[in-house]
Amino acid sequence: MRSDLEKRYSQSLKRADAFLQSKKSIVKGTSITNTRELCLLRNDAECPICGLRFSGKNHNTEHIHPRALGGLNNDDNKIQLCTACNHDRNLTMQSMLGNPPYFKNYAKIKPDVIEFILWAEVTVDDGLEAGKLFQRPHQLFIEARFANDVPPISQQAYGRFSSWSNDDPPNLRIRGSGKENQQPKEIRRGRKIGLIERFFDKLFGYQPQMIDSTPVLESEVLERDSKLQNSTKQNPENDEVDNFSNENLDPNQLANIISRLLGDGKKKTLGKIAQELVVEMRKMGYDVENVTQALKIFGLPRGIKKAIINTMGDEVVLGGTKTSPNISLSNRWKVDEDAPFESVNQQDYPLMTHLNSAVRGLKLPRNPWDLAASLKWFVSNSQKFENLTDCDLALKQTGIIPKSRTRNVLVRIVRGLTNDGDYKSITEENLREDLGCIIDNILNVILEQGIKMDYIENKEQFIVELKKYFQSAKDSIN
Repeated sequence: MRSDLEKRYSQSLKRADAFLQSKKSIVKGTSITNTRELCLLRNDAECPICGLRFSGKNHNTEHIHPRALGGLNNDDNKIQLCTACNHDRNLTMQSMLGNPPYFKNYAKIKPDVIEFILWAEVTVDDGLEAGKLFQRPHQLFIEARFANDVPPISQQAYGRFSSWSNDDPPNLRIRGSGKENQQPKEIRRGRKIGLIERFFDKLFGYQPQMIDSTPVLESEVLERDSKLQNSTKQNPENDEVDNFSNENLDPNQLANIISRLLGDGKKKTLGKIAQELVVEMRKMGYDVENVTQALKIFGLPRGIKKAIINTMGDEVVLGGTKTSPNISLSNRWKVDEDAPFESVNQQDYPLMTHLNSAVRGLKLPRNPWDLAASLKWFVSNSQKFENLTDCDLALKQTGIIPKSRTRNVLVRIVRGLTNDGDYKSITEENLREDLGCIIDNILNVILEQGIKMDYIENKEQFIVELKKYFQSAKDSIN
């Protein structure tokens, strides 16, 4: 299999070898265009590596074959990833190769360069699961990005920029997403496969996209990852060790915490915010020692300033001096004492994996009273908008729930109000229904559709917790 991939990505390997031996300058990179970015957002695109839905500034353009290793700045070498995956792929490269420029030690690190490039290319084209063939970079990335937990699978993602045009629907087929049997719009890599190449593919048994991932192999990998996690936790010299839960929180939930810390309207230094964030995470039950570990719970790289900007954007104002920067809320995020939604001041509801967590599953709001608050807002405001997209944009601006969850919540509310799940079929009579009844309808739709998530081990217990969650949402209305 490795020899097949070396042949498949031979041009990238040749380019890296020539670049590192000639000591050429790194080409200048360019980011995604506005029209492409708008296409991603309109189609609710997700990160092809982790499945995080793109919104705001939580995504960056990744050069698949890194420019520091001779990668080109063209559409065939670009893909859009979330900021966390983008950061941790770069961290994986540095963990394997050290710090650039890499030509200085190329003779010693050449095997590692080849292994990393092959891993970087195949995980983009065939999904993260395909990267298991390259054990070292794969383990480094899984540990950094997912704390050795089982990575989620993206359901609607875009591949290399060269494989799609503006207004195209998500086109990347990832094994396990349910979309691997769909016909692609065009052959990946933007070229036709010639007769000779097809002959050698058949001769050596190579079949694109057909990655063996039997349950036995998956269990072996999980066991290996578990052993790796236990061994790293026993090593006190490993500064990447985490002693908190593997269940990442929604990155946008950080915005709620920061807004609460800045709720009095006063400016605070970034150092003060970092200290208070650590305290808040400890109150939530996470055993963290510093702000880097706290940010990692949200799947974010180190750096409190970058994390706040990526999750809140223009909702905060940065000021102060270069040596002593401060931060405050913009006017649109200042706390209104008369506002009807104050769930951030209530005690957080227990985090249930696959129920109100952010990684995968139902992805309901962390707190059931936030679901009720969203429903109240919808009943009062939905008639102002012509379609679900406009309603979604408006709900995002309220801050009632994290922006990454608004679309999912609105879809469930619409299904609880109508028989066909069509936003335009909602009537004033529907909106006059008892809120508790609407919540019951939302729950019933979920139960009628069946809990189809195969990764839930005990579905009976999950349904019990699901009913408790919706009962708490009803109780918060009264």
